[in-house]
Amino acid sequence: YLVRSLIPRGLRAWVARTGSRPGQVLCAALSGPTTIWALILAVHLAIQSAPLPLIVTEKYAPKILIALWILSFTLMAMRAAGDLVRAYGSQIPGALPVTTLTTTLAQLTALVLGLLLLLSAEDVHVTPILTALGVGGLAVALALQDTLSNLFAGFYIAVAGQMRLNDYIKLASGEEGYVSDIGWRSTAIRSLGNNLIVVPNSKLAQTIVTNYHLPQQRMSSSLQVNVPYDADPDQVEGLLVEIATAGANDIPGLLAEPAPSATLDPGFGEFALGFTLNYQ
Repeated sequence: YLVRSLIPRGLRAWVARTGSRPGQVLCAALSGPTTIWALILAVHLAIQSAPLPLIVTEKYAPKILIALWILSFTLMAMRAAGDLVRAYGSQIPGALPVTTLTTTLAQLTALVLGLLLLLSAEDVHVTPILTALGVGGLAVALALQDTLSNLFAGFYIAVAGQMRLNDYIKLASGEEGYVSDIGWRSTAIRSLGNNLIVVPNSKLAQTIVTNYHLPQQRMSSSLQVNVPYDADPDQVEGLLVEIATAGANDIPGLLAEPAPSATLDPGFGEFALGFTLNYQ
């Protein structure tokens, strides 16, 4: 009860005073394991002071307790790894974008390290297990071919950086929207209608994608203006450029650089002169 009350309460007070984000992650990760660790310590002390056979106090009990401790520590590390990736992943230059896939990979890394530590503590030889996994891995890979193709395609999409979170993309099949998440199986795209489009990673890696945020977010557009035949073409071009340049200060998204331009295009029509105003 003391461990459960004092340690988390002291951590929460320190986090509230300093505003430390690692402290917040640690406080959240320690919310559960502290009780388990206190119980493990209590059981250990009780077993050592109890009149039990030596095979229990020196062989079975320590192995069971150390296994429970490693498992609880591994679960805490998995939670902390996921929270740290979400908190700091976007701030590290060159790091993978913070998606469901990256947080899952961080948690799987912590899980694998914890399992290896558990096997080492229990005096289990890892080499025969790895050999068996290598033999059985071929059958698993064949059975989970679609799942693995989506997994590796999602990893490639995240590493390549050609589609990032919040990028506006359009697929060759017509679907378009903002990339909201890249998971281990599929990528979620939020359409302009606020609907969620779920595309398998393997399909997304094979299709033609137009990314409107790369290499730069700006894009060119044009507007056609028709004027009477008796208008002065040079004066019309100057007025169009002047109005577009002045509008860059008031119209959201309209850029003053590169400067707008106007051309006599498509030119002479049936009833009017056609001008095209080009802008970014």
